[in-house]
Amino acid sequence: MRLLFSYMGSKRRSIDDINRLLPDADCYAEPFAGSSVVFLNLTKEYSMYGINDINPVLVDFIKQIPYFEAQEFIDWGKHCNDKWGFMHGSDEERKNKYYDFRNEWNKKYFSSMKNNKNLKATFEFILLANMCINHMVRFSPNGFNQSWGDRFPSDKKLKTIGETIKYLQTIEDRIRVTSEDVFSILPQFNDSGYFLFLDPPYSLTDSSYKLIDYDKFYSALRGMKCKIMLTDVLKYTDGKINKGLQGLIDEGWLKQDIDSIKNISPNRGETEVGYNEVILMNYKVDKPKQNMFF
Repeated sequence: MRLLFSYMGSKRRSIDDINRLLPDADCYAEPFAGSSVVFLNLTKEYSMYGINDINPVLVDFIKQIPYFEAQEFIDWGKHCNDKWGFMHGSDEERKNKYYDFRNEWNKKYFSSMKNNKNLKATFEFILLANMCINHMVRFSPNGFNQSWGDRFPSDKKLKTIGETIKYLQTIEDRIRVTSEDVFSILPQFNDSGYFLFLDPPYSLTDSSYKLIDYDKFYSALRGMKCKIMLTDVLKYTDGKINKGLQGLIDEGWLKQDIDSIKNISPNRGETEVGYNEVILMNYKVDKPKQNMFF
């Protein structure tokens, strides 16, 4: 699997389901890119790719792809390992080195990432993202704030990221990277030649990442000319229904159950949190799976 880093709500576990349901289209667009794991692992090829996330840090690495080679990133990762000693010392010492590295990155780079042209900032964010707890990237207004995950950027991990970089460079002239609000970006993709993969922040959870007006969002999708695949939570443990999502189903969008959402803790492992995620599509698929509803 091609991977740069993980992010909350990542569809890493659902890649196979998503790929089985991909439609034909000229262009692919992902307005909530996050870790871009779906884009990175598409089995269908498109003539153009629009990658967007309102957080510019998340898509900066892809934006910088034309300006460096994979080996440059690998060498810088090894340099940081040597300089900071991430793989040496006691657990407490390695943890403190991580926090020092994180604090230095925030101080030097975070405020300027929207218009970043510094490859060191780009490289070191990817290293941070692969050292934090569960590889789950998280930000506060003051910068990257995820905790130490007792991990380090091993040679194997650097090689995996290097292979992802090489893939991206084969299609770099077909990628357009932006950092816009979803309501600004959606009209740019409102064309029958586009396929949109939409993975917004979960609307039925207690997360603090409810960054959009969901009623407005679902309403905007209804009039779009493009093909759309949308993921979200339909039903919560207390029986609460996502009315916006259910409305699309009632109007004829196809539904596919994909996964039970889990919390991941280094102490407790994976635990079910009691709600399932679904895929909705406004287009027909050639060979629907058994549990798909029309």
